[in-house]
Amino acid sequence: MPLIYFSFRFFRSEQRTYGHSLSNGTWTGIIGQLQKQKVDFAGTLFTVSRERYGVIDFSEHIYLDEMTAAYVRPGVVPNMAGFVQPYTFLVWLLVLVTTLMVFGTLLAVQLRFLHGTR
Repeated sequence: MPLIYFSFRFFRSEQRTYGHSLSNGTWTGIIGQLQKQKVDFAGTLFTVSRERYGVIDFSEHIYLDEMTAAYVRPGVVPNMAGFVQPYTFLVWLLVLVTTLMVFGTLLAVQLRFLHGTR
């Protein structure tokens, strides 16, 4: 049986992404490296899409999973009142009432101490 000798090197895409198409027909990320023939193959899980299928050759599926989850990454929205949003109105009301009670108690103790009545 003949032995097959080969060598390999690991590369990461500069953008560390799978890649997306640009207006000039080129791609970024791993798909861009495959398109420009900087690498011979990519050992990662790609979602097969019509656009990607036109650029790179996919192998047969090694493993298929019936479960897939996708979501839109939430963007950062500037909001001046963002610090109050994690809690409900009732929680903020209770924080206010508790703060006023503690302040009132400390004020009463301080006034009694200053006036000498114990």
